[in-house]
Amino acid sequence: MITILAVVLFCISATCIAQEIPAISKPDLEVRGGQLIIDYDIVNDKPGDHYLVDILVSDSLGNKIDTWSLSGDIGQNVEGGNSKRIIWEYLDDNVSEEIKITVIVEVEKLTPRMKEAPTTISSSPKSYSRSGLILQSLALPGLGMTKLKEKPYWIYGVIGYGLIGNSIYFMYRSNTSYVSYEDAVNREASEAEKDLYYDQYLNEFWISIGSAAGAAAIWLTDFLLITVSSKNMNKYAHKSLQIVPGYDYRTRSPMLSMTYKF
Repeated sequence: MITILAVVLFCISATCIAQEIPAISKPDLEVRGGQLIIDYDIVNDKPGDHYLVDILVSDSLGNKIDTWSLSGDIGQNVEGGNSKRIIWEYLDDNVSEEIKITVIVEVEKLTPRMKEAPTTISSSPKSYSRSGLILQSLALPGLGMTKLKEKPYWIYGVIGYGLIGNSIYFMYRSNTSYVSYEDAVNREASEAEKDLYYDQYLNEFWISIGSAAGAAAIWLTDFLLITVSSKNMNKYAHKSLQIVPGYDYRTRSPMLSMTYKF
């Protein structure tokens, strides 16, 4: 059977010298089914007071025993009052029942800095509606994909509008060449001159058609790409980073934890 020596330690921090020392009743200790149950009272508390409670466990040689499997009224922000209970699952911490241990209960009144509520700072990617991304891509190919993937897909929109401008320019040139060809026919110009204008007309016409087809291909490809990619856009919207400042009651020091959710 595990043998226990209980010790109460009211305050171990040097900063507590100028503070009101909390009073705690003698702990009532009980070993039950692999658990060490510690019942205690904080008897001189005031409304709104909170305490830092911890236990230190050592063996008969003074070696510290790690206590990870703790629950109940322990840790930071323990309210004052009666009927407080700490439960240590010592078997879960691989502590044999055939051992003599010393249990020290530490109680320290929290300062305003120590009991300040942690602040969570969240950073998450912007979320967009699927229809909004598709409409943006129709206005400028690649714009929706740029916002969704955060890569410069907008360059395809620049190329697309460049092809449209090229198509309009060469369509105008082809019309001008065809007018020149008709004028040469009406003037009964030489066949060489008429062939020159007609060949120019055909070349410029097909360049215009090719540019228009290229622009249409960019719009269609980007529309299909954003339509398929935006089906999985929820997985981008749920990423988040949380930065949570707090206080480590074991080391009596501030701490900062970061959690990234995928």
